[in-house]
Amino acid sequence: MSSDLTKKQQDELKKEVEKQVEQQVQKEKIKLRKRVLQGGSAFGSEFKKHTSTAIMAGFGFIIALSWKDLITKLAKNFHKTSELLEKYPYLADLYTAIIVTAISVIGIMFISKWAKTPDKPGKK
Repeated sequence: MSSDLTKKQQDELKKEVEKQVEQQVQKEKIKLRKRVLQGGSAFGSEFKKHTSTAIMAGFGFIIALSWKDLITKLAKNFHKTSELLEKYPYLADLYTAIIVTAISVIGIMFISKWAKTPDKPGKK
């Protein structure tokens, strides 16, 4: 059949095949780029998720240590009586624990908001 085609027709056919192959290669490149970008987005999302979990755990640990100090002092000084500060030496620790808790809760709220992945259009 190729002998029935002239040299000019063979060249045109060859060019058309190369054009079709190039178009297909370009389509595949676009698909590959999209998959790579989606993979990078998934990595960033997972990174945020795990980082925020670690930071929130740290805040929780700080809160627990703060309250531990207060509870320890309450137990040690439960039987003491005298002036207000002598009578309640744990008041400073109480205030510290409350302030640390409030700051940590605010920090956890901000980290949670930062780590939240945006909803993709069309998904609920």
